Amino acid sequence: MSTVQLTGVDRREAPEVPSGHQVAVRGARKRYGSVEALAGVDLEIEAGRFTVLLGPSGSGKSTLIRGIAGIERFDSGSIHFGAVPVSDGRRSLPAERRDLAMVFQDYALWPHLTVQQNVAYALRRRRITASEVRTRVFETLERVGLDAKTDSYPNELSGGQQQRVALARALVGRPALLLFDEPLSNLDADLRERLRVEISTLARESGATTLYITHDQAEAFALADEVGVLRNGRLEQRGSPEEIFRHPATPFVARFTGLAGSFTGHSVGALGGHSRVRVGEHELLGTTTAAVPAGTAVDLLIRPTATSLHERSRTWPDGDAMFATVIDVAYRGRGYEHVVECAYGRLVAVFDLRPWTRGSQCSIRIDPEGCMVFPSGDSGQN
Repeated sequence: MSTVQLTGVDRREAPEVPSGHQVAVRGARKRYGSVEALAGVDLEIEAGRFTVLLGPSGSGKSTLIRGIAGIERFDSGSIHFGAVPVSDGRRSLPAERRDLAMVFQDYALWPHLTVQQNVAYALRRRRITASEVRTRVFETLERVGLDAKTDSYPNELSGGQQQRVALARALVGRPALLLFDEPLSNLDADLRERLRVEISTLARESGATTLYITHDQAEAFALADEVGVLRNGRLEQRGSPEEIFRHPATPFVARFTGLAGSFTGHSVGALGGHSRVRVGEHELLGTTTAAVPAGTAVDLLIRPTATSLHERSRTWPDGDAMFATVIDVAYRGRGYEHVVECAYGRLVAVFDLRPWTRGSQCSIRIDPEGCMVFPSGDSGQN
């Protein structure tokens, strides 16, 4: 039997702007007792790209990223960085030799070290002078806005500042691969948004390949060049944020990336590239990934962006507006989101610039471009 020789991929003499790893995961499987965390995942990430893995708790995100990092070991499958085999199921390159850095949800800072010392710790095995270490540390802390906090300890910093220290520690070594394990989930909404922008900018400026995991659809879409959606240890779909949102491959992907609601009906054929769906007294249109035969029971999944509210007295030539009642209204800064009830179900996050009074009668229109048609039988729930 032939054996695979694993060689280190850390570059002691790192260039100023590194080229990122090209990452290829093949057939990754991992079980914890009776739980199958990964069920044969294949994943490729182009060098220098920012990829986000999106999925609910228990979908396998953390197991996959920890396996790539070398913290976990897959039961079977392989990992390659470019042409270098990093793990093949029998042997695994140690984490410290994979030329990568990881930012954790809980910061993982040394409490007894100052900010400067925490960041410098990432360079401890590098063959560089003490002067170069100091220069790199101060330059990196300046980039994340912490050059005035070099002598502070973690317990003297806010949560956002601690996460910036963790980000600086990841960047200072100029790794070829940056891994982020839900780094913003412990922060408040305003700080999450500001740090999201900083992570996006700094990761791309570094030249490294980036893999980021989250359960937050808005965060994934805002950050990613490419999104992979995980469910029950399997990669359900991957593509650009626009592809995932406009053309979900499964009901689960559609539901997990944001719906106003869904109606049940049956297919009555096609019209102009759309699938026609009879829902009660109405015929609605939606997109579909494959032809749905007439008479098939289907679910019409509706994005919030497909909905609009109108006065009940207004009429349209096609007569397809549905009467509805406003159940609730919430102010969202840019306008108002409504919950409305119609004969076929409840729709949430229906946006309008003005608030509609609770209990008021209205008409609701649905744009076919924001609707997806899937045969009934898969609810899309995790």
